[in-house]
Amino acid sequence: MSHTPDFYWAQRKDKLFLTIDVPNVDKNQAQIHLTDQGKLSFKGKGGELHEKADYELDLELLHPIKAEESKYHITARNIQFVIMKKESGSYWERLLKQPGKNIHCKVDWEHWKDEDSEDEFDFGSAWDSKDMADFDFGSDKESSSDEGSIEDDMEQDGSTMKDASQNENNHEIHS
Repeated sequence: MSHTPDFYWAQRKDKLFLTIDVPNVDKNQAQIHLTDQGKLSFKGKGGELHEKADYELDLELLHPIKAEESKYHITARNIQFVIMKKESGSYWERLLKQPGKNIHCKVDWEHWKDEDSEDEFDFGSAWDSKDMADFDFGSDKESSSDEGSIEDDMEQDGSTMKDASQNENNHEIHS
């Protein structure tokens, strides 16, 4: 019997951040499918080192997406997606097509931003912006900010995301 993992989500006007909370997923056997119609499925083996189990998740997103432009990254702690919305603009009122509460769906507070505050300048997560270029902060190059995007985190640690259109080792994305 497969376990259903918890998943976390946040959004911007043009994209969704979705994280499937399964550690130590076997990258070579994970099966990930994402379609333009907004269907996402994941099957894989993961969990704590000596307690690996089968996990399965099938989601139907509220609106269509751009599967070819979407990306995912399997890390030691989880699977992170950046899913591009088909139509950017207003925020979705919910993630899933089916109304009601899904007990496995949770808000990703690390990436959440209210729709009306998305365009506001945020000094906490924009230290590299050109608006700050003239400030002299001394010679210390380390940033103490814990905020940022999944994409920023991966740039800092040198890892890369797979394009959703890549089909290797059962990492399939179907349009």
